[in-house]
Order: sequence, then C-alpha cells, then structure tokens
Amino acid sequence: MLSMDACTVCASTASSLRVDRLKDCARCKTPYCSQDCQTAHWNGGHKKKCKKIAKAGGRPARGNGVAREAPLQKVRG
Repeated sequence: MLSMDACTVCASTASSLRVDRLKDCARCKTPYCSQDCQTAHWNGGHKKKCKKIAKAGGRPARGNGVAREAPLQKVRG
C-alpha cells in the first residue's frame, strides 16, 4: 500500500527527498513531490477526477490509512 506521505506519481517520500512535507494539489490535497509529478498526473487523468475528490472531502489527512486515488501507472516504451 502506498504511504499517505508518498508522492502519488513516483512514490517518493518527504524523508527520502529531505523535506518536511510534500506539496499537495490545491483543490483535493493529493500529494506530489514536484511540479513535474503533479503535471504528469494532471495530464494523465487527475484533471477529470480532482473536483470529484475534493467534493468528496479531498484526500484524507496524512497517516490515517484511508485509501486515496491510485498512483499514475508508468508507461513502458
């Protein structure tokens, strides 16, 4: 299971990046390690889900173990 403190795209954690915390989507609070990961996820389908996630209450508070949107699958090629 992906940690609630991990980037939704690449699974990097705040501690592995040596930062206090990851950045979150302003609307739904999905976590990202960088603007590049957030943009990739947005273009990969998050754009269509973001409002629904936010309307449902957004991403749960970190560390409560509740599932959230699945990570973006990397394309091999």
